Amino acid sequence: MELTAKSDVYSFGVLALEVMVGKHPAVLLFFMLFHFKVENFDLLNILIQRLSTPTTKVEDEVTGISKIALSCLQHRPQSRPTMQEISKELASKRENAFQVWIFERDTRPIA
Repeated sequence: MELTAKSDVYSFGVLALEVMVGKHPAVLLFFMLFHFKVENFDLLNILIQRLSTPTTKVEDEVTGISKIALSCLQHRPQSRPTMQEISKELASKRENAFQVWIFERDTRPIA
């Protein structure tokens, strides 16, 4: 196996899912290896179980980040994004998450 920037992207995708799921995402990788539709794999429910009563906005952020991670796991290396594209997408997600946190903090009732 030749090590390339695209293999690094794949490794990043595996690592990102491992962090989000809390264990190695072997089942998901098995599905993808045999070209099953990833949409049939209920990743969001697995991720949401790790969060305590997530808001819809948090669910949206988790879904967005998991889609970025899944894009790294495309079977064809040419179909994977570059690390620069991933970085831009994650930076955008971070900015959105910060704005959500500020909004939720500022609209919370004072005890």
